[in-house]
Amino acid sequence: MAQNTRNVAMQFSLKNNIKRSNIIIIITCSFVIVFTAFNHLYLSMGRYWNVRVLERRFSL
Repeated sequence: MAQNTRNVAMQFSLKNNIKRSNIIIIITCSFVIVFTAFNHLYLSMGRYWNVRVLERRFSL
């Protein structure tokens, strides 16, 4: 009976570790996606403002 209880506890622990790993992976991927989106937005706004400055400066 003790062996069976230990196996169940190990399986439960393994399932918790897998769930924890999945949650960490999901959170990490979410941060990467959000960072990439904001970086893209920042770079595109930078290009937009640079074009506006050039238009004003050289009357294009």
